[in-house]
Amino acid sequence: GTIMKLLPLLLTTAMLCACAPMVWVRPDTTPEQAKSDGAECQISAYGKYPEKEVVITPGDKREPSTFQDSNDTLRDAEAAYCMRMQGYTWQRAK
Repeated sequence: GTIMKLLPLLLTTAMLCACAPMVWVRPDTTPEQAKSDGAECQISAYGKYPEKEVVITPGDKREPSTFQDSNDTLRDAEAAYCMRMQGYTWQRAK
């Protein structure tokens, strides 16, 4: 399902910077609730901007074509907007 598709994305995002990762924070909310709200926003964003694969064909014919999700950026922006509308801010983890 959608959750299984999102899992690698969420794990990759979490592993990008082990030094001081960025997290969604709201004063009255536990980290678990923030994760849950974040997942809901991701699912909602997926509904609005489903995966739309486009083929990237390199100029050099010896290179293989790659697939890219053209809705990726829109989906990330939509999920972030969803979190901000719920009162979250994007901050470095303490």
